[in-house]
Amino acid sequence: MKTTIQILLGLLLIVSTSYAQTSTRMLAELEGRYLLDDKGNVIFERVVEVPSLSKDEIYTRALAYFIAKYSSGPSLIVSQDKEEGTIIGKGKYPGIVYMLDPDPVPFDVNYMVQIDTKEGRSRITVSLSNYEQAANYTGGYSHAPIKVSNSYPVNPKGRSKPRMLQAFYDSYLESMIIVNTLEKAIRGAQSGDW
Repeated sequence: MKTTIQILLGLLLIVSTSYAQTSTRMLAELEGRYLLDDKGNVIFERVVEVPSLSKDEIYTRALAYFIAKYSSGPSLIVSQDKEEGTIIGKGKYPGIVYMLDPDPVPFDVNYMVQIDTKEGRSRITVSLSNYEQAANYTGGYSHAPIKVSNSYPVNPKGRSKPRMLQAFYDSYLESMIIVNTLEKAIRGAQSGDW
């Protein structure tokens, strides 16, 4: 019996240590990677320098990306202004958060992606607004949207730290996929390469 208890305590220590290391790694990777905009949304930004391209060329390449990725379903082009050099799309990262309540409840993350183009450069911005109960959830519970900036780790006092850290980290990874593929499109990669 004593050996069984020692084994269980050892396993608990290993799991706790592993979680602490994972949390520390995620927090370190997120450090300095996001900002808050004036509406309290979390934003990820990247400036892409392409000195050989005109504003119109960058805009056309970005628009091809947006048309391919934001033309149906919950992903939509919200606005496009060639003269200003701006395109905005919106979408959802589905099933990012599973909160226990007491059953798992899937949440989606609402986001906007914007590109601003100028001669030889562009700025890509992905902003996260809130976590929202997934439309396909049939568990019978209803949950109000949760502002991303009110949640951990953006708000250190936010609740459900382990789950919300994982949700934010997963949202960050999804945002970086968008930023990276949009950058590839701007730099001239063919649609099959992004």
